[in-house]
Amino acid sequence: MKIWVPAESFEELIKNRGITITRFCEDTGIHRSTVHKWFQKGAVPAEAMEQLRTFEFLGVTEFQSLLDQTQLGLDWFCNLTATPSATIERWRRSNSTPKWAIIVLKQRLVIKGLKDRLDQQSSVDSKAD
Repeated sequence: MKIWVPAESFEELIKNRGITITRFCEDTGIHRSTVHKWFQKGAVPAEAMEQLRTFEFLGVTEFQSLLDQTQLGLDWFCNLTATPSATIERWRRSNSTPKWAIIVLKQRLVIKGLKDRLDQQSSVDSKAD
């Protein structure tokens, strides 16, 4: 059973966080029409409120640095996360990146680091033979 909260609470929290509903939708992947239906209904799912409460932005410098370290490029990130490149450009202009984007890149770097270590170990093993 879904728990619902008054839509006014959601709207107030969005204003207090200093973001727009459009921005929330773009950065969370929740379709704008879904939010519109919530407002028509006068209630928002509690999990959407929690998502908004934990919605964090970090500087775009960290995002770009991590993206450069992956050596995979912006197209890779956009395809992996279904994030339009226009959204990335908006992050750059506003100097704020959602925390989830940073987490995706950090996870990719961990995977890359593990792969590099395995490749190095394989190289050492093949030289020993």
